[in-house]
Amino acid sequence: MTDSEEFSGRLEAAEFVELRPRVAGVIERIHFEDGALVDKGQLLFSTPLFYVHAVMQAGSRIDLPLGHAERAVYVVSGSLEFGAVIHRLGQMLVFAPGSRPSLRALEASTVMLLGGEPLGERHIWWNFVSSRKDRIEQAKADWQAGRIALPPNDRDEFIPLP
Repeated sequence: MTDSEEFSGRLEAAEFVELRPRVAGVIERIHFEDGALVDKGQLLFSTPLFYVHAVMQAGSRIDLPLGHAERAVYVVSGSLEFGAVIHRLGQMLVFAPGSRPSLRALEASTVMLLGGEPLGERHIWWNFVSSRKDRIEQAKADWQAGRIALPPNDRDEFIPLP
């Protein structure tokens, strides 16, 4: 007697799901055909953005990719040296277009490299940021009506709109 049985078969989707991005951006190229099956891990889209999660050893160096109008580094843990200045946990460095930054880890560090093309004009009002003014107006109404969930550990005090 065996503990398991094996069956072979074919699976098909029970329903089709529309894929929608959760962030606004620009799709430069689609790497699949509409209705085609895709493999796990297959590249579906490419965008003009980049993101790198880098774990660095003490003394190691990392260069930011070239060819992007906006580039930054966020120090998740540890510390980095850039331009004879030490940057620590929680700091973000934003680099000028065309510069060639090279960063050195002063200790074991984790950093986030990010950037790409500018996302366009942004509107800021209080805690709300959007590329569309009508979305800020909607956020104001949602905040006032209590439709925006407060953080789990900070629900005791409601701060009214200014």
